[in-house]
Amino acid sequence: MKVLFYGGCHAGVLRRAFERFAPEGHTFDHITNFTLIASRKPFPYDYAATFDAVVYSPIANKGDYNTDRLKAFCEANGIQTVCFPWLQWNGYFPGCIQGQLLGFKGWIYPQLFDLMAEMPFDLAYDMLLRATFLGDTVHSALERTTEHLVAHETTMETDFRVSDFILQHYKRSRLFLTPNHPSTTLYKYVAWRIAEHLGISLDKGFFTSGSELQPEKRVPILPGVADQLGLEFCDSDFEDRENLPRRVFSLREYLTLYADRAARLLRARTHTFIKSQPGLAAGLSVEDKVACRPTDFLVTKGLQWPMKAQDMPVEIISTSATTDKLGRAFVYSGHWIN
Repeated sequence: MKVLFYGGCHAGVLRRAFERFAPEGHTFDHITNFTLIASRKPFPYDYAATFDAVVYSPIANKGDYNTDRLKAFCEANGIQTVCFPWLQWNGYFPGCIQGQLLGFKGWIYPQLFDLMAEMPFDLAYDMLLRATFLGDTVHSALERTTEHLVAHETTMETDFRVSDFILQHYKRSRLFLTPNHPSTTLYKYVAWRIAEHLGISLDKGFFTSGSELQPEKRVPILPGVADQLGLEFCDSDFEDRENLPRRVFSLREYLTLYADRAARLLRARTHTFIKSQPGLAAGLSVEDKVACRPTDFLVTKGLQWPMKAQDMPVEIISTSATTDKLGRAFVYSGHWIN
């Protein structure tokens, strides 16, 4: 069977899972909807016609890209379709929105900027740890996002629902790493339901694997949210492998990223050093320099200080380099990009 997956980032994740765990003899491909829409190229119906089945996440607000047209095309050409829900649920993340942090776009808690601006760090961190931090918004946010998902499943007439599975299991295990990136637990359920519709048996090793299928980003579930929702697990770590590689941030470290709205991210373009004073690294003692590898990063406060020759003064909030020495330092400007 030839199967085409069509949707957001979830389509690519599902395609790779089926390629790896479906029996030999099946062929899979995917088209990412937001990439296609941004290109302004028409949907490749001629290509879709070469498949036995199209598995898609519905779109209803993009004109010619709306998936009701794709469904009608498939019906007219004898191609099986499986429509799965848009996989977004904000129940773990009240107040979390798409915004700018360190100069790149992602899921952020904007209220943490205000928290850090209003009080010293230790007090802000203590507030963040309290069960009452977000007040009554936790349960109301969960109700709203669930209602939105159910309405989507109903209106778009998806072939199966995920809302019931989420409500049954969200307390027991983490189902979303970000508001729109499911964990492997939810992906397993979605893949099982799709495979069921297609008549494909996935290898049992897929369902016993603990590896995340989409591990690139992870947004903290705040302690107060876990307490109020009665979650049976805790996970307040932050991870962004695309922009902040080789680093998992604890909740305390994550809060430091909100210390300055103008904070910026610097990435090492080569082997270099963080230095306690300006000058050639070769002339400094081991205690006065920290080695950095290509792609190591610095999170620095948005301060403008005069350059010392090619040495750029920085105030380091966080870094992937192996050091616990934060604060003011110098880096060679030609070795870093932002």
